[in-house]
Amino acid sequence: MLCRRDRIADARTPGSFLAGCLVGMAVGVAVGILLAPDSGQSTRGRMARRAGQTRDQVMDAVGGIIGRREPRGAEAEVEVDPV
Repeated sequence: MLCRRDRIADARTPGSFLAGCLVGMAVGVAVGILLAPDSGQSTRGRMARRAGQTRDQVMDAVGGIIGRREPRGAEAEVEVDPV
């Protein structure tokens, strides 16, 4: 008979970890398929639109930051040149 420590050690083997991952993936896929609100094509289109919007927002934010930084840099160059 295995003692408690031996059972815990057996449960920590790579094979049991892999089996747990596979079972978790299978359950996740099944739940995702059953509860998906839209078709795959519709979902991919929505994700692409959101990714494009996020990219545009990031580009606008970066452009705004760069736009605010450039005048200060130009002023600093003008102030430094006469010295």
